Amino acid sequence: MIGNDIIDLELAYSEKKSENQRFRKKVFSKAENDLIDSTLNSELTLWHLWASKEAAYKLHQRKFQLEPKLNPLSIECCLGKSQRVQVAIKNESYSVYTKITSKYLYAEARLNKSYELFREIYKQPVNYHDYLKNFSEANNFKLDNLSLKKDQLNIPSIFNSISEKNFPISITHHGKFAAIVFPLINS
Repeated sequence: MIGNDIIDLELAYSEKKSENQRFRKKVFSKAENDLIDSTLNSELTLWHLWASKEAAYKLHQRKFQLEPKLNPLSIECCLGKSQRVQVAIKNESYSVYTKITSKYLYAEARLNKSYELFREIYKQPVNYHDYLKNFSEANNFKLDNLSLKKDQLNIPSIFNSISEKNFPISITHHGKFAAIVFPLINS
């Protein structure tokens, strides 16, 4: 199970959410708000926490097959060493890996660390055919047999019509960027 989120930093910085106290109180705990205020780049810290919450939420939703209902105050982040963030949702804890560049911030959570992942960052607009093509090439499936599906909880997967199996994926987009992540089937 996997979850991801991407933030277009140019767009995010222009919104100046770190200055919006009403927004911050709806989304971040007191400890998270204290962390945002104590860092040199409060805007980046805010979006780092937000993306980590999103990635962990997607993983948690998939793990427990929950209706899509994001309550960011029920998700608590703790910045760790390097690019790791520990995220707690109810009694569950998830480790979220983040990559920060000058253009975007990418967050990814996964439950099973034993399998290898394929991830791709795209410039928008993205054609969903690109996702299928990458999945087909990475896993040696015939492209014509693949389609993108969403289940009753709106969770996306790639469906193989030959094996009649759904394969987990996580898709995200924001501003000029989009990303997909999925496990490599034969790893």
